[in-house]
Amino acid sequence: MKGMVFGGQLRKTNATPFASTILLLLLLSGPSSWAGDIVYPWRATTALVKAGDSFDVWFDADNGQSVNSVELRGPYHKITAAIKVVTGSWVYDETSGNKYDTRITATVPAGAPADRYDLVLLTSTKEEKSPAAVKVVKKFKTNYYVLHISDAHRFQGGYDDIVTLKKVSTIVEIANIIDPEVVFETGDNLYRPSDSRIDQMFNGIESQGIQGLRDFHAATFLAVGNHDYDINNDGSTGNYEYKADWYNKWYGLHAYNTAYGEGRFIVFNNGWGGYSNKHQIEDAVSWLNDVGPGNFRIGAGHGKSNPMLPLDNAADLDLILVGHNHYIADDNPEPINGKPIQYVASSIRDHAPEFNLFRVDAAKGSYTPVNGATAQDFAIENPADKNNPSSYKPKLALTYTKNNNGSAADNTAGIVNKFNFSINKARIRFVMPKGASYEVSSGTIEQQFDGTSYRIVDVSVNVNANSSKSVAISSDNTFPTSEPDADGDGTGDVCDSDNDNGNTDLKFPIRGIFYYPWFPQTWSVDGVDVWYDVELGHYSSDDQAVVDRHIQDLDYANIDVAIASWWGVDRQKEASRIPLLLDRTLAAKSDLKWAIYYESEGFGNPSLAELESDLAYLKARYAQHQAFARIDGKPVVFVYNADDPSCDVADRWVQATNGEWYVVLKVFGGYRDCASQPDAWHQYGPASPMSHFAGHSYNISPGFWRADEAAPRLARDPSRWSQNVRDMVASNERWQLITSFNEWGEGTATERCHDWASVSGYGVYLDALHSNGQDSGGAGNRKPEAEAGSGQSVFEGDAVTLNGGRSSDPDGRIVSYLWEQIDGTSVKLANSGSSKATFAAPAVGKSGDSLTFRITVTDDGGLTDSATCVVEVSGKPVSDSDGDGVPDDQDEFPYNADESVDTDGDG
Repeated sequence: MKGMVFGGQLRKTNATPFASTILLLLLLSGPSSWAGDIVYPWRATTALVKAGDSFDVWFDADNGQSVNSVELRGPYHKITAAIKVVTGSWVYDETSGNKYDTRITATVPAGAPADRYDLVLLTSTKEEKSPAAVKVVKKFKTNYYVLHISDAHRFQGGYDDIVTLKKVSTIVEIANIIDPEVVFETGDNLYRPSDSRIDQMFNGIESQGIQGLRDFHAATFLAVGNHDYDINNDGSTGNYEYKADWYNKWYGLHAYNTAYGEGRFIVFNNGWGGYSNKHQIEDAVSWLNDVGPGNFRIGAGHGKSNPMLPLDNAADLDLILVGHNHYIADDNPEPINGKPIQYVASSIRDHAPEFNLFRVDAAKGSYTPVNGATAQDFAIENPADKNNPSSYKPKLALTYTKNNNGSAADNTAGIVNKFNFSINKARIRFVMPKGASYEVSSGTIEQQFDGTSYRIVDVSVNVNANSSKSVAISSDNTFPTSEPDADGDGTGDVCDSDNDNGNTDLKFPIRGIFYYPWFPQTWSVDGVDVWYDVELGHYSSDDQAVVDRHIQDLDYANIDVAIASWWGVDRQKEASRIPLLLDRTLAAKSDLKWAIYYESEGFGNPSLAELESDLAYLKARYAQHQAFARIDGKPVVFVYNADDPSCDVADRWVQATNGEWYVVLKVFGGYRDCASQPDAWHQYGPASPMSHFAGHSYNISPGFWRADEAAPRLARDPSRWSQNVRDMVASNERWQLITSFNEWGEGTATERCHDWASVSGYGVYLDALHSNGQDSGGAGNRKPEAEAGSGQSVFEGDAVTLNGGRSSDPDGRIVSYLWEQIDGTSVKLANSGSSKATFAAPAVGKSGDSLTFRITVTDDGGLTDSATCVVEVSGKPVSDSDGDGVPDDQDEFPYNADESVDTDGDG
């Protein structure tokens, strides 16, 4: 058995990030259109892979049939995977003895959109297809949902087939809004399969609005139940070779493993009474030893307690998902080995559509049942009408004001949540006309890409319990930037500001900058450190010396008002940090003023009473301070109303402030038409270099590169930045705003940094603000000449140095260097602000990858030049003398010259 554990060698080189399954099926002959020759991934399993990484495909080819290429076909687009093909003969199911003969390593392009794809093999004779077999993700989430259902008993005699299918379909529709990463169905899936029944189980019935398992946006995994065998021709016990062969034919794997980041998911067969699954458990342990145990392990099977005990004994599980017992989910969780971790999902056949839902904290390796201790959730408000699908009232619904079919250039999506729990990052997909760059009124654009005929824009938004949320999308510049998080996503963001070199009222035009007093708590995003080498290091906002330096820098940049992020009373240590900013400004005899950025409006809808209470607190605590910004005698407050796309927010704020505050709200569609108008409007969209709202504000951004993202949404360009500053000044707008001074998590900062050091010591971005963008080289100044060095060819894991040391300036000197990656598998550059940057060549698999880097140099007159170089990265060379794709040092059956002749022709 050890000789057939197929994924171990690739896993050790991280070539298959989802790890691999332990047992792979052979689909026997049959007329089904479900790609009868693809062994894995297929039906019972989904390949879960990160863009840029690889996954395994197992194929049993016909005589003379070869694989030429692999495509992933999504609902709106297709991509081609790089492949490595090895042929041979491998047993994939110890019980049935079934085999496959072609092993494919498919590498997903690094830029592939996140989606669920059909797997298509283009062979020498025909296309082979496994629908919805691959789930591509852009990154492994720090927090994600796991959804669990069980015991649908589809097509069981005595029950209405359509009702059962509709129950599952209702859960599919709700799940695609909640957006779990994985869905488990733990057995008793379907009775007496036929091609048409299998088709309805997986594909649904479009004419009746019924969705199937392949319609889940999540990766789906099936476990074997005690009724999942050939009921017509086989007894309830024994004859396991026949049962395994039968299950291989209709569903595929009955034991397999998948990795997701540090999560480990183990599914095995404990549904057939008397069946020995010892080898499956041994293989699971071997796999864990191969890929590492991770920090969070889920075990899934049909039966709880004793049938699950051997796996828990061997793998020390953190969460167990089971079925079989139709009516006891109210007792969840049940203990095993002293751990209360077993959750039964109620039978879909016998109940209203119901599921269990968990939220996983990947950083901590822990989970939380979402709706109380039992994790149970009815999908509909009226469970008594469980057998009447036409009357279902789903607890979660997504609707659009226009047809979401690519015909409309603007649309509005509405989510109504009647669950007693909030949903983090609910998913909305807009299908828009191709080519345009779209902007949304709220939420976070997770990705947008052009498909064959349409542009797809995926937006996430937080939805509170028993509430609703709407998101408008448009190609009009009325809304924020179309880049993800550009309009704010919960990492905190601020807006506009004032100044008037005096300790009284500010006078227009006012230059403001967004400021974040929340360190060291936010030096990382989702556990990933910020990209840049900050001159002051990972400082604390409680450090007086840091605050003094910041005030000095803000004065140098001609900032009139710094807008400090404020999350509420006693949040982010505001009771000590805001006074520190005010008092140190006064002590420095600076003309700088401070305003508040009211953040919580962007993540909820504070009531009128809550607003009045917060404003009273701010007025009593801070607004009377000599360093607090005032206009016409009124203290200044900016509002981050990112999730409020209607005039209601203006009505509330105008009423709450009662003319006693100078209020600056964030723009949304139709803001100019609101009956209630604040004193001014602003935008917060740092993925766009500038945004201008005539009569109100002009906003500029130096760049946008979130710490947890592989590439910048807005690349930094000092020359472009100087032009942005000049344009902002020339606009003469009342509010001239910069995003930001120190929002390092999103990479929008202008603060001093080694990555953009300058002769002045303040850095090129503050220099440009100091000179109003005019420091671009005097008359006669010639631009420098960037030199990125020659291209390089390296192996994964090698230390690589990028050398821009031959860059030169014809009439002065180079004062700053900036290395950036612009293509290929993402790496983290060290010393990116020097002439020589270094990085470790990433794992790229056998297909390799080309990484492109750009160096930008700036001379002492402020002029810039750029050059690029390419680094070709290859997989490490391995010795594979028998050509089976397994390195010799890991191969239990390496090449042996004495055995190199196959005299009997058995392979």
